[in-house]
Amino acid sequence: MYVMQPQQHASGAGTGICVSLVQSALWSQFHAAQTEMIVTKTGRKLFPKLEISIQGLNPGRTYGVHMRLERADEKKYRYTCSKWSASNDDDDVCFPLPPPIESNEGFAQLGEFWTARAIEFSNFKITNNQDESGRGMILVQTLHKYVPVIYMYEMMPGASYANLEPTFVHKEVLHLAEFITVTAYQNEAIKTLKTAHNPFAKGCRGAAAKPALQQSPTDSLQQQRKRSYSPYIYVRMHYQYYVKREQNIE
Repeated sequence: MYVMQPQQHASGAGTGICVSLVQSALWSQFHAAQTEMIVTKTGRKLFPKLEISIQGLNPGRTYGVHMRLERADEKKYRYTCSKWSASNDDDDVCFPLPPPIESNEGFAQLGEFWTARAIEFSNFKITNNQDESGRGMILVQTLHKYVPVIYMYEMMPGASYANLEPTFVHKEVLHLAEFITVTAYQNEAIKTLKTAHNPFAKGCRGAAAKPALQQSPTDSLQQQRKRSYSPYIYVRMHYQYYVKREQNIE
């Protein structure tokens, strides 16, 4: 089992750096209901989208930024009595710490670049398949709680991606974005939020609405009968009626 280890800031570095979620109001709604993220063998993207803003960087210096999905604790969770709680079950196997994820804008950029825009991390999927180790796949365990952690480094002369520890300047744990991994949504409130805000989930809402719009077999048959009585047929029926009536009178 591993525990998230805090790293020490470089001497005098990191002061004044501020990292925040762009869609904090939306994340707050999910967080209040305990955010759940679907995990599949083929991989699934996170929603809400993970976007951050950074302030307090030196505009002329180069910084590296990446994100890790880390276990928030060593507990396994279960959903009972309409709420999440820690389970007493112990894990026999614990997956290794997932590799870092670069932002959609890459890893190293000038401070002025990072502070001028929202920084998005959507170029990865989470999977529970240990055989799925392709690029952009993050291996997670089902029914565990994860939290995105942002790491920032100042790119000193001679620094490389393989040796970043000496240039570490800031770490931000995005507690508001922590989530529990599930194979199916447990809380109806989370399902409602996903359907309401995720444009890729609105098909589910449309599918749910279709049965209400569908006609019953009886209604459909009645409409077919109405359509079968064209004006021509209507006139012909009345003509035949009057012919028979005249014949009976004679």
